[in-house]
Amino acid sequence: MSVRIILALCLICLQTTKAAYCSGKPDPNAKQNLNPIYTASPTKIKSVVNGHLYTIGQPADNQFYIVHVWGTPYDMGKAHGQLLDKRTNAMINSVWKYLEEQVIGAINSTVHIFKPWFLKDVADFGLDAALDLEIEITRPFTRKAFFEEAQGLADGSGADFKVNSTRSIILGSEETQTYLRDSLKPCKYKLCIYS
Repeated sequence: MSVRIILALCLICLQTTKAAYCSGKPDPNAKQNLNPIYTASPTKIKSVVNGHLYTIGQPADNQFYIVHVWGTPYDMGKAHGQLLDKRTNAMINSVWKYLEEQVIGAINSTVHIFKPWFLKDVADFGLDAALDLEIEITRPFTRKAFFEEAQGLADGSGADFKVNSTRSIILGSEETQTYLRDSLKPCKYKLCIYS
């Protein structure tokens, strides 16, 4: 690999890190949340082996989904993927698009000489490379179950495993998985809420 390519990748990784900083803050004049607290029971809308999908709320209001899965990490991932296949893929793609926009914005805030197609390539390949590197660096500290669940999610939803496992770093960090696992003890279930 040439020195220029290595240098470019290092600069992209640095910009990606800068872009990962949450630059938003609460609006002090934001509208107060006066939505009612739903006390009705969830409605089961779909079942697969090792999982159920429920909804809560009214479709016209803030209806959201509850995914209840159980079994091995692979079984839970597969059930999750089967229950929310199109929704899961759409959410992953939306998050990815947002991160690309953040990278492009960070690069544009420093230098304004790049063409849009080049910035899109940098965001796509640089972000993907940075997340792949993150997976490899943290692999010794990441439970095998995380990757098994990612494989199950890919198999259940029809997503590509490499894309799914890379983007799972964004959507389900080890800290998130640990929090869910610890907060649900002694129950053997995992609860995921999507809005």
